[in-house]
Amino acid sequence: MLIATLNRPPVNALDAEMATELRGVVAEACDDPSTSALLIRSNQGVFSAGGDLKYLQERMVTEHGPAQIVDNLLRPLHRALDDLEQSEVITIAEIGGHALGGGLELALACDLRIASKSAKLGLVEVHLGLIAGAGGTQRLTQLCGRGVASRLLLTGEAVNGSEAERLGLVQWAMEADQLSAFAMSLATKCSALPSHAIAAAKRCIRAAGRRADDGFALEIESSKALYADRSTRSLIEKFISRGNV
Repeated sequence: MLIATLNRPPVNALDAEMATELRGVVAEACDDPSTSALLIRSNQGVFSAGGDLKYLQERMVTEHGPAQIVDNLLRPLHRALDDLEQSEVITIAEIGGHALGGGLELALACDLRIASKSAKLGLVEVHLGLIAGAGGTQRLTQLCGRGVASRLLLTGEAVNGSEAERLGLVQWAMEADQLSAFAMSLATKCSALPSHAIAAAKRCIRAAGRRADDGFALEIESSKALYADRSTRSLIEKFISRGNV
């Protein structure tokens, strides 16, 4: 078993460096034949509050900023989450605190998700004039269906862990003081399973829900246009000025 701990204070805002580090962790897990499970958790008060909004704010005011955001942030995150999703080990997200925006997109790329009942989970980007651009529009729809995806993506609603379990967003929801022990127990059990069988099972699961790659491409192109939108910049500036990041 391999444990990866998100540690970018204060809210684990996702950036290109974290994407690179995540790819390295996934590669390490996959390269070790004795590893059958990768547990991703956080040592901050949240799992992850999403993408680095201050980085977005700085880039969006420049002529080439939207393209730079896509190339230097969005595409690296796509590659990292693709690696995570396509890996041949069991990947587990331990969501002890809020998983919002890109933070939830990271969790959605995992096979198994466990959330604290009090955690908030949501793809809330629409409030900032954006969409979930790191694969979230596609993975949420594939996982929970169009109805749930429409509810969360179009309204920007964040639900607690209990509701997330009811919607199929996570497989388990429990009290916060039980979460870490359960996640560790699950990861330990998974790590004892034969890696070649896990890899085969994951390939079959992916085959059953073959994604439309053009949906991911459309997500990136739509995000690039939104990064260039003045009203989006204004919404992000207001959000940051309220001290939310």
